[in-house]
Amino acid sequence: MSTCDDRRLRDLAVLGHELRNPLAAALTGVATAAAITPAGDARAALLERACRDLDRLGKLLDAYLVLLGGKGPGAAPVDLASLARAVAARRGVATVAFRAGSESLPVTGSAVL
Repeated sequence: MSTCDDRRLRDLAVLGHELRNPLAAALTGVATAAAITPAGDARAALLERACRDLDRLGKLLDAYLVLLGGKGPGAAPVDLASLARAVAARRGVATVAFRAGSESLPVTGSAVL
């Protein structure tokens, strides 16, 4: 491995550390607030969504750092229709329609990215 590659990997490790620490602290704080908030409280749903979003951000960060480190996840089968429905559900959209004529839209890629 070249000196340039070594420097890039070291920089990615530092970047990962510097981004993961505040993200982990934010997730811990929001999860703690969610745990002590009564279920009927209007803030409970907001805190749960914030937990899911922070968790998703952590997974995206991990995936991007792996990708940038040259160890990107291999392409895998992804059902684009299921992925679109999951994203829509996170946004509060109840129905997603496709024109492909199928309930399944298989593609190759990374569901996380």
